[in-house]
Amino acid sequence: MPLLHAARGVRLLATLLLLSALPYVLFVVVAYFVNDLDRFPLEEVAAGYHDPKDMWPTTVPHIGGWLHTLGVLSLAAVPLVSAGALVISAWSVVSLVRSRSRAWGVVLGHLAVVVACVTTTAYFLSPVSQQLAGWQMD
Repeated sequence: MPLLHAARGVRLLATLLLLSALPYVLFVVVAYFVNDLDRFPLEEVAAGYHDPKDMWPTTVPHIGGWLHTLGVLSLAAVPLVSAGALVISAWSVVSLVRSRSRAWGVVLGHLAVVVACVTTTAYFLSPVSQQLAGWQMD
């Protein structure tokens, strides 16, 4: 049984999606709240009135710049990983169903990955995500 048609394949795709999203969540979304930027209109934050280089995590001694860079790079990585996992999981579901496989747990796992990928992609296309990206790119 090929890797992607096994439970290990589902775990691999889910882990890749989670690991790519973790820096975004920690160093962009959490940073937005830690720096109390939720008190301001999102348009003001995205317009560059609050420079991320003067805020957490950039201000963490020795590693702050690297953490900020990791968060910014995740802005590109998460949608790419999500799109790749979506295509692979959708292909695996179709392939497993067409072969009349009895591995329904694997099919359901791939469907869960598909739902997670669609949700992630929808979030990254949302205005909130676009404005947080504008804030980070400042």
